[in-house]
Amino acid sequence: MPSPVIFKRDSKGIAEVLKSSTMQSVIRGEAQKIASAVGGTADSEITDRARSNVRVRDKFKEIKNGALVKAAKAAGLDFARYKNR
Repeated sequence: MPSPVIFKRDSKGIAEVLKSSTMQSVIRGEAQKIASAVGGTADSEITDRARSNVRVRDKFKEIKNGALVKAAKAAGLDFARYKNR
C-alpha cells in the first residue's frame, strides 16, 4: 500500500508567490483585458497579495447587462457573487 501524501502549507512561500512580479504581471494583464472589454479602467496594487480592480465607466450598462461579469467569464475567470450580509 502506498504511503499517504503529507501536505504542509508553506505560508511564507505562498505569500512570496502571490506578491511576485510574475503574479503581478498576470493579474494586471487579465484585469486590463476585462477593463478593455467593458470600456473601463484597471488599477493594480500589492497588499498581502497582488491584486487588481476593474471599474466600469458606464454603470447602467453593468446594471442592465452585467457587462463586467460577462467579460470576466469570457476571460476564463470563475467567481461567485456574494450577497450583502
